[in-house]
Amino acid sequence: MGIGFNNGCWATANVKLLLVLPVLLCCFIGANPANAWTAPKEKNCRAETPADEGFFSHCRGIIRCPDTCPDCSLSCKYCGMAFCPKCNKVGSVCQDPRFIGGDGVMFYFHGYKDGDFCIVSDSSLHINAHFIGKRTSGRPRDFTWVQALGILFDRHKLYIGAKRVAKWKSDIDQFVIYFDGSTISLPLGVGEKWVATDVTLTRTEYANALTVAISGLLKSSINIVPVTKEESRVHNYEVTDSDCFAHLDVNFEFLNLTESVSGVLGQTYAPNYVNPVKTGVPMPIMGGNRQYVVSSILTPDCGVTEFRAMHHSHIRDTGIARNPMGKPRVVCSSNGSAGSGFVCKR
Repeated sequence: MGIGFNNGCWATANVKLLLVLPVLLCCFIGANPANAWTAPKEKNCRAETPADEGFFSHCRGIIRCPDTCPDCSLSCKYCGMAFCPKCNKVGSVCQDPRFIGGDGVMFYFHGYKDGDFCIVSDSSLHINAHFIGKRTSGRPRDFTWVQALGILFDRHKLYIGAKRVAKWKSDIDQFVIYFDGSTISLPLGVGEKWVATDVTLTRTEYANALTVAISGLLKSSINIVPVTKEESRVHNYEVTDSDCFAHLDVNFEFLNLTESVSGVLGQTYAPNYVNPVKTGVPMPIMGGNRQYVVSSILTPDCGVTEFRAMHHSHIRDTGIARNPMGKPRVVCSSNGSAGSGFVCKR
């Protein structure tokens, strides 16, 4: 009887163990910590062999995604990253500025370096972008990236920009933020917040990534990323060790646009908008620089402005240095420490 009892208990224990093990295995297999490091994707390209979309590859060997976007879409056609998934959503402004409009059409708007352009202009919301960049020898235009945003609503002004950085370190925060002329200090760490009237800034990573929420108007994710050496090599940016061209990758979600919305990106949300860019080409380009130019990062005076919430006379000086032409001229450099100090020069 004793032996039979023991066997019965053992059988029962075995059944319980068999029931529990699959659950434990699923938990372990499915576990994927948010901070787990992901190895960048790789792809093997063969020169003179039809690759993506039937185009011949112009490179040979292994190409890799940059560390800033390890799960990117690789292309042998371009010999590198074609796009980053987080930048492949409607309302995105990323890279060498690559836009995806409200109509779902992807296009590029290059503007020019040190220029300010209105990208969204509506009756209650206006967004300008400051472009940085460089022109390499033999090129007819500048390579450009979005360095800062000037967001205007009601009678408020929000400036979010990236400092000028020589050597990129992901754990050193490079944000420069002003609200109504005052510097905003946002503590480091996931989930840290800064809240003001109708505005909430929330860090989504330890540093260099946050969300912006403006009640009833806008939700946006903003990341600061560098131009990597690999990107520079692939696209011939000729980026040097003196400046990695830290810039913003942005995704906008608009909550209350009107039918008259305008701006480089904003116009693509208008119900009757017909996108003029040429589709079916590798780089469809939006022209018309002149009508989108603004006199400064926080001034809604482009040729297509629709902004009515703030009269120009109510725009107070922000304390941001400007050159004699009235355009913002801010060069902010990190002091190289892990702190938040930076120096801005004219």
